[in-house]
Amino acid sequence: MKSGRFSPFRWLVSLGLVAFYLQFLQVTPVKLNPALECANPTFDFLATAYCIDGITKSGVKTEPGMVAADPKVLPLGSLIAVETDSHQGVYRVTDTGALLRGKHIDVFIPALEKAIEFGRKQVKVTVLQYGESTR
Repeated sequence: MKSGRFSPFRWLVSLGLVAFYLQFLQVTPVKLNPALECANPTFDFLATAYCIDGITKSGVKTEPGMVAADPKVLPLGSLIAVETDSHQGVYRVTDTGALLRGKHIDVFIPALEKAIEFGRKQVKVTVLQYGESTR
């Protein structure tokens, strides 16, 4: 029997291999665990500043790098990255406030002039790590 390029036997074997690959070796895109897809969610927040020294709700003395937030949104101990049009930094939620409800943070800035200059602005907040909820 002469072996040609398009013999019926080769055609049948090739078709069988293609059917096998399509049936048993299907490549499907891998989906990430839904909990990992939003590992570092980013939100729009309203940010203000305060400069009053004292002891925070978490029991530590106020210092730069701390923010106050609504504990229902950002529990105490949460680590967040804050980005404005002119500044970005990483902060720890260590305090709460009576006027802080929802997506509103209060950044501690020790100098009164700098806190007033900060004013009120929209910022992007990326949650790097949630603190432990006390609910």
